[in-house]
Amino acid sequence: MKEMCMDFFVILVFIIAPLSLFLHELAHGIVAYFFQSSYIYIQLGVGPSLLKQKHGVFRISICLYIFLGALVAYERDPEHTMYERAVISIAGPFINAFLVLLGFVMYYVVDHPYISLFIAFNIWITTVNLIPFKFANKKSDGYVIAEALWNRVFSSNK
Repeated sequence: MKEMCMDFFVILVFIIAPLSLFLHELAHGIVAYFFQSSYIYIQLGVGPSLLKQKHGVFRISICLYIFLGALVAYERDPEHTMYERAVISIAGPFINAFLVLLGFVMYYVVDHPYISLFIAFNIWITTVNLIPFKFANKKSDGYVIAEALWNRVFSSNK
């Protein structure tokens, strides 16, 4: 039993989490590219950078502790509108929700506990990212979406 828990931990930390986090941030980056961002930076993990890639407007950095989160930064002049930022923000949770659906299809074909772990992690990422919260000057995807909706509702009543 202890070995199985350790296997789950290793698979989660070194495969499922980094893959899911990277795809989440890549989805933000692709939509930002669609909205003509001139600079898109995707970072997977924290700590010293192990790999840096540049392709067009994309800069990708893979760091030592790949399981400790990810981020995307994007820029454009003129700045993105609130609507564009909301669409860019929804792309990350959307891709994780899609991965949940894909996981269910995979689980139907191959009943394996790692697939259940993949599904659970992507449900968690989708849910947490849709919760509106702000920590220091960092906003969750949910916060950006809620802020855009709030401004849309109350600016149209003027």
